[in-house]
Amino acid sequence: MFAQWGTFVTTPKINDHEASVHVSSTIVNQDSKRAAVISIQTRIIAPTGEVVARSETPNRIDRAGRVSVDVERDLTVRNPRRWDLAHPYMYQLVTTVRETARTRTLSG
Repeated sequence: MFAQWGTFVTTPKINDHEASVHVSSTIVNQDSKRAAVISIQTRIIAPTGEVVARSETPNRIDRAGRVSVDVERDLTVRNPRRWDLAHPYMYQLVTTVRETARTRTLSG
């Protein structure tokens, strides 16, 4: 499960040709008795519905009793459209945690 307020997105580099997007998420294993095999899928979606960047981590084992794990990933958006008051173009980030028994999605 995602930690409350546990996903942060920054754009450390942006120009007319590409935007570097850094995503940091904290995932919490709330089951103190069972380890979880998880992977994290991240997509950046343009207002048109087109997926403009994606990333998926390899499976990792989050052992039982571990409070949380931080997952970092970097994505690149080619030819980004920048948001401003005259042209409010907003991308959406969707992150999904996949576990052997269940899937949780966070969008925002």
